Amino acid sequence: MKVGDLVRHEPKGFAESELNKVFEDWGWMPDFSCGVILEVRDESAQVHYIDNNVSPPQPGNGWYRLVELRFISEGR
Repeated sequence: MKVGDLVRHEPKGFAESELNKVFEDWGWMPDFSCGVILEVRDESAQVHYIDNNVSPPQPGNGWYRLVELRFISEGR
């Protein structure tokens, strides 16, 4: 992944397969469904996103492990 890529957050993405079911049972919600990578360092990326888990939706920035992010579309 690189700067400008569009990604989604999957917090269970870093878990071992047997833990995925536990996360689903807990209702572990992703922080965002769509965000843009602003910076990449080592195994992490800073992402700008809109948090849809609050009302009204709020913009946010955060650092996420690359294994927690799923590629949606390549930046230009």
